[in-house]
Amino acid sequence: MSAWVKILLSALSAAGIGLSFRIRGKNLWLAGLCGGVTRGVLIVLGNAGLSVFATTLLAAGLASLLGQILAQVRRVPPNYFIYAAILPMLPGGQFYRTMAALVARDRAAFLAAGSQTLLTVMGMSIGFVLSSTAVYYLHVFRERDPKA
Repeated sequence: MSAWVKILLSALSAAGIGLSFRIRGKNLWLAGLCGGVTRGVLIVLGNAGLSVFATTLLAAGLASLLGQILAQVRRVPPNYFIYAAILPMLPGGQFYRTMAALVARDRAAFLAAGSQTLLTVMGMSIGFVLSSTAVYYLHVFRERDPKA
């Protein structure tokens, strides 16, 4: 499947998940855009030869940052955009392969797929935490120094 098709499908699925969170109007399209941008970043960084962990960490950080910026601009909760942006990052296929190898008692395949799944989830978690923490402290420092 071409990269552009993956990006488009990620944007559509992000908009679809946005509907389940009752996101409407322009915010729905922005949520879809977040999902498409996240998939695009994953593809570009993956093709650049970065590790799964680094790729996911950077994409998650960007998704969180983008979601928080859009939330401030649109005056809505950041979860509107962040939840939609993480959808393309979820390692569903990797997790399925991990569990299939476990059930089949294929230790080598289980360890290979499981380590990829674990690295993806860790990258997502750390990327979100780092980005959210940076935005939080920027906000705190801005309140302390009104000139900034």
